[in-house]
Amino acid sequence: MANSFSLGIVNALCPPSQIWSVIVRVVRLWTVYTCNGNGVLKSVEIILMDQYGGKIQCSLRREMYVKWGQTFMEGNVYKITFGRLVPNLGPFRATEHPFKILLNHDSIVVPCENTLIPMWGLSLKNSEQVNMACGRSDCLVDFIGLLTCIVEERTCVKKGKMSKMMIIELADDKGRVQCVLFEEHAKFVTDYLSIHSTEEAILVFQLAKIKKFRGKSVLQGVVGATRLSFNAQIPEVLSFWNEIMVTDTQFADEAGFNMIENSVVSVYDDFIKNHPRKTVKSLNETIEDGDFVVRAKIVTLLEDDSWWYLACKCSRAVMNENGHYYCSGCFRLVNYVALRFRIKLQVSDGVDSADFVMPDSIAENLLKKTCSQMLNEVEDPNCTRATTVMQEGLVGRDLLFKVEKNLVNVYNFEDPYTVKRVCDDFDLMEVFMANSSVETPIMAKFPSSFSELNLDDYEIDMKLLGSPPDLVVPVIVKPAIERSTTEYGGCSKSFKRKLEDEFVVEEEFQNVKFKECKYGTD
Repeated sequence: MANSFSLGIVNALCPPSQIWSVIVRVVRLWTVYTCNGNGVLKSVEIILMDQYGGKIQCSLRREMYVKWGQTFMEGNVYKITFGRLVPNLGPFRATEHPFKILLNHDSIVVPCENTLIPMWGLSLKNSEQVNMACGRSDCLVDFIGLLTCIVEERTCVKKGKMSKMMIIELADDKGRVQCVLFEEHAKFVTDYLSIHSTEEAILVFQLAKIKKFRGKSVLQGVVGATRLSFNAQIPEVLSFWNEIMVTDTQFADEAGFNMIENSVVSVYDDFIKNHPRKTVKSLNETIEDGDFVVRAKIVTLLEDDSWWYLACKCSRAVMNENGHYYCSGCFRLVNYVALRFRIKLQVSDGVDSADFVMPDSIAENLLKKTCSQMLNEVEDPNCTRATTVMQEGLVGRDLLFKVEKNLVNVYNFEDPYTVKRVCDDFDLMEVFMANSSVETPIMAKFPSSFSELNLDDYEIDMKLLGSPPDLVVPVIVKPAIERSTTEYGGCSKSFKRKLEDEFVVEEEFQNVKFKECKYGTD
């Protein structure tokens, strides 16, 4: 019956007709869950493209997921016959087609082949078009650009939860555009740059929304829908790279950057200027979330848990359920898993010790072996004991560690420190140790009740709190230590922390009167 209908084209699909047939490729597929956070499936969204360049969105509602959920795979080609066409409404639509497809019980889906349909189906915008959008766009867009720098990287509070945010800058032959990334997207970029820190990085930003941020148009990822890829082997990236090579000098001048030297945050900036320095003891005592830098020696590899795990493409560990792998982060069964390192270290600076967790990208860089290569050398894969190669490659090494401290993990008796970057440059270590007294002050703990607090005994900084203090609680701080502009390459920045984004006001603190204090040195 399906063969009795002549093939149509995607751009010609229009209601009220439900009798049609098209050959399309799945260029993007993602899962949408209910917004209450309980992990209940809402729909599966699919972007379909035919050989003529037409794209249309297809939705599988929850009741249709049982029938069609395991049928579609990203990159495969299908012949689809029958389906309900409904208006494609709402902000940030995934395609420009005025309608989208809802599959029903009468629909027919048959796998087939068609090499004329592109694998990714990108509809590219350039930086000039993004900047001219003034933060408004009805549809999600695709963008390809050369990563020029990381503008900002910090942890913020979003809906009561700590969230990692990163702002990067991409450039093409029309100019530059900034991209705001959160959580998994930010982690993806960080993990890639930790391994490929000296290579030119061309980033494909697929299905991004254009928003207004700090007065300018930026690209922002969409949870589930957005796909990021560095140096992807697709025709669009190769064409972009050829344009850069042809117009190398002019492109660099217009974009205002050096393509190699400024592609990532330098090691010096990351370990000396951008993040607070701590001893291991002060790191353990601080009650702040965030990224810190410490110098320590790896004492031993902890063997209370396995040093490897099976990971989904989102980097979370998967669970084996009757021979099927389930990802609790994606809330679905996954077909492809990867072996990844997760090595627990005990480090010490001679005064105190701490347990760090080293992720796959860092471990692979230090050991010069992938997790699968290391596992092939082990007789018993289920043994948690570290291999001889791991012991020789890690134990005893004196390193600078950039670690992320997560207080939520502390309260849950989980691993509080995750290694984000390491450095073994001796000269940089000497700079780090040149003035070990320069540290971010540790915040004093709050009293059990506000009546116990005598404000006359403390100095409270109005600059840190802001005026009026409507977003924060009173924060008791020690006098900050300013760095001289002659120290560390003439950097004039100090280690004062911006706390106004990290705390929420409570009613009992709203009527407190604060006095200013002047900073000095201890």
